Amino acid sequence: VLGDREVAMPDDAAYHQLVVPNAKHASLVLSDGSVLYVNAGTRVVYPDKFKKDYREIFVDGEVYIDVVKNEKAPFKVHTTSCDIEVLGTSFNVQAYSSDTNAEVVLLRGSVKLKDKHEEELLLQPDELAVIMGSSIKEKKHVNASDYILWTKGLLKLDATPLSAVFKRLERYYGVKLAYPEEMESMNLYGSLDLQCSLEEVLRCPLYASEGRNLRPLPAAHTLAHYAGEV
Repeated sequence: VLGDREVAMPDDAAYHQLVVPNAKHASLVLSDGSVLYVNAGTRVVYPDKFKKDYREIFVDGEVYIDVVKNEKAPFKVHTTSCDIEVLGTSFNVQAYSSDTNAEVVLLRGSVKLKDKHEEELLLQPDELAVIMGSSIKEKKHVNASDYILWTKGLLKLDATPLSAVFKRLERYYGVKLAYPEEMESMNLYGSLDLQCSLEEVLRCPLYASEGRNLRPLPAAHTLAHYAGEV
């Protein structure tokens, strides 16, 4: 089960589960040599060994995947909101069952998404798909490399809602942050070094959009306060 979605697994395969708690992250090499970088609060279910004609894993959370190309064995990622099928590529998927939206962004190759309504979408490099609930909602052009900076301990903000920024910080550091509700949709710009302590991160300079200009914000520690462990 991924969130509220039941996904059938073959009976003749042995599966393992990697659960990365909040405030942690990990990497994993699959039996075909494909590499996964697994973010905080993520669960990955994968087989001991892939079949000759197909490869599949199950993800609840966020992973960056560099898939080894094998045209005879397509690689499929099952998430709470959609399925992603590739031959050989690298992409990032953020699909936490506790979140309303999911995102898939492509760095190299091509991928095909299929939502719960069987609607399909093809992605090319530097394209991002947004899935809301059970439906693919939009595709847009982005700088895909920004979306995997978390694997290097960095978080780049480019019109990122404050609520989304703090949710990522909560998972990454394993804490609960409280902030004024009227500020949750404020779009932020800047970058955060996640290799620093949470206190240091919350003191990093951030900017918000104001018309066509950016205005500096007070440090985040003045916008939010620690509200306990997650």
